[in-house]
Amino acid sequence: MFFLVTSLIALRYKQCRLKCKKWAKCYRKNVISIRNNAIFGQLALNYSDKVFFLKESSFNFGYHCSSTVNTISPIKPMTMRCKHLQFLILMTLGLTFAVQEARAQDPQFSQFYAAPLYLNPGFTGNTQMTRFGLNYRNQWPSLPGSFVTYSAYVDHYIDDYNSGIGLIALGDRIGLGSVSSNMIGLNYAYQLPISKKLTFRPGAQISYTSQNANYSNLIFGSQIDPDTGEVLPPGQGIDPGLEGVNQGFMDLGLGGVLYSKELWIGVSAYHLLQPNLSNIEGSEDQLPMKFSVHGGYKFLVQKKAGRGYSAREFAIIPTFQYKLQGQFDQLDVGLYGQFDPLVVGLWYRGIPVQTTGDHNNSDSMVALVGFEWNGFNFGYSYDFTISGLGGRSGGAHEVSVTYTIFLGDHRKPAKHIRQIPCPSF
Repeated sequence: MFFLVTSLIALRYKQCRLKCKKWAKCYRKNVISIRNNAIFGQLALNYSDKVFFLKESSFNFGYHCSSTVNTISPIKPMTMRCKHLQFLILMTLGLTFAVQEARAQDPQFSQFYAAPLYLNPGFTGNTQMTRFGLNYRNQWPSLPGSFVTYSAYVDHYIDDYNSGIGLIALGDRIGLGSVSSNMIGLNYAYQLPISKKLTFRPGAQISYTSQNANYSNLIFGSQIDPDTGEVLPPGQGIDPGLEGVNQGFMDLGLGGVLYSKELWIGVSAYHLLQPNLSNIEGSEDQLPMKFSVHGGYKFLVQKKAGRGYSAREFAIIPTFQYKLQGQFDQLDVGLYGQFDPLVVGLWYRGIPVQTTGDHNNSDSMVALVGFEWNGFNFGYSYDFTISGLGGRSGGAHEVSVTYTIFLGDHRKPAKHIRQIPCPSF
């Protein structure tokens, strides 16, 4: 989280020149305090899809530092050149107050069923064939330094062992390439028939993640001249402890999917090993476990039969996903319309019954259009931001492509195994 907000601060600060000596000294202390994981006060942060809002509605934008580092007092707003500097101050001090409360978040996809191995290892091999998939997401493209996430995966069903195996690779870039993470995981799932109508697929994922931070594009308090407000060139005057981070860790995830011909419900848990993300020697910042509950029901309006128009399948598919990581949670609920070969979808992200200060906890509305043809699935979705960030963020663009092919022995009689009725997007 430190990397995320520091990137935002640096991008804003590059547009400004500070003249106030008090502010320069205060800014320097705050940045160093962030590095040392200090907490100032009890002000808490909440988030919705990587947006953090202060719970306190009455919050002055001008601050000065007292004689002790762990005391910050409000004063009248100071005069600055940059008209958006109030946002910079708010984000800087907000992080200082709650640096240990705002933990790392996992990347997410709006088309979560188009990233099945990332959603739940129980989905591995659920097509009973071989599947290749690609996902790409660009969040907040209108802001400098957007969030870019991409993944690639392949899975295969081993008929003789009722098992699915898969491999997934995922990359996440924050800001102007300053912070990045890369994950590679190996999945396994077993298909266990419970009755004539129900099947259960437990699964597991073992993964390795590397995290990298390049601070050459960032500006820290130690690079600000307290007398003139001038800023040293990037890379000069940086605290040796903030020169960069390159670390990796192993992790474990478990999941399972229970399904019938029309209904499915799945549960997954990731980061069971709770790896330490802190780059400060002797300190701990454990990655919280992430839990997900997801499911849906397929209302079949028209079955495939005959040729022409009657050969098309029409279905309405309501779906949901609830995620919990640390103290933060999120709900995705929506509806797919499958009009073979076209698929359209609309769903809501947020928890409308919760509020964050004066803000409701609604984040976005997501619209999807896609098509399925001869083993190919292509989907495009756009997130319409309805949170306080509004249309200034540019929403989020997401693309998914999957291809499914049978690589087994065509001479061998096919087993009529029930497939999970969830959509491919």
